[in-house]
Amino acid sequence: MSVANIGGIVNLIQNLVGLNAAAGGAFVGANARQQQGVADFPWAVQAILARTDLPSSLSAKVLVPNANSASVNVITAALTGQLIGCVVDSNDVADTWVQIFNTAAAGVTLGTTVERYDLAVTLGTMQAFTFPGAPAFNTAMSWDATTGPHGATRSTAGKVTVMFVYVA
Repeated sequence: MSVANIGGIVNLIQNLVGLNAAAGGAFVGANARQQQGVADFPWAVQAILARTDLPSSLSAKVLVPNANSASVNVITAALTGQLIGCVVDSNDVADTWVQIFNTAAAGVTLGTTVERYDLAVTLGTMQAFTFPGAPAFNTAMSWDATTGPHGATRSTAGKVTVMFVYVA
């Protein structure tokens, strides 16, 4: 089996990462910052979603690009889910670490709550990350952008945009 809605999700991702600028993808203004991994991201997601260990009863979901704010951001409040990948666009003046938590947003204290992933993104770049064998999240999924690994200081609000793909 594989996740049922692969084709639609791949088309949506292609538009959102600005690979089809005519379609008005959300990251279109950041095309100059894209790295090769961003261009390959839809195909990597497609390969992960086609895995036979993911039952067709699961649906792939995309959290359309949203910018970091002055508080921890929610990916999903669902009790269980599996992160497939994300694209991070850092338009900040310093390097960024995107922290992804297996904790509801309200329960996260930056610098104290242990994150599941801590993704480094060089300033002024857009990078893609995939998690082909990632363990499921069993509480919730939330994220924030900081100025250092396991950091307590937030990146400048509105300067880091992230799109997540997950199954639930």
